[in-house]
Amino acid sequence: NDTVSVVVRQGRIAAEVLAEANARDADLVIVGAHFGVIERLMGSNAIAIMRDSACDVLVIKRSVQHLAEGPATP
Repeated sequence: NDTVSVVVRQGRIAAEVLAEANARDADLVIVGAHFGVIERLMGSNAIAIMRDSACDVLVIKRSVQHLAEGPATP
């Protein structure tokens, strides 16, 4: 039985995503990311999640142009 969940939590992004994945015994975590200058200098939450996750992680890359346009509409 496959289930998709969306959860809103407060705190440090990577730590909260990993805690939720562990609490749910998740098989897969899907995160969005764009890799620009700031992420290269400071590190990326997506990279931390990939590095520390006990399950598979799928990172969806969005271009800066798509980020400027806002969320996609159905």
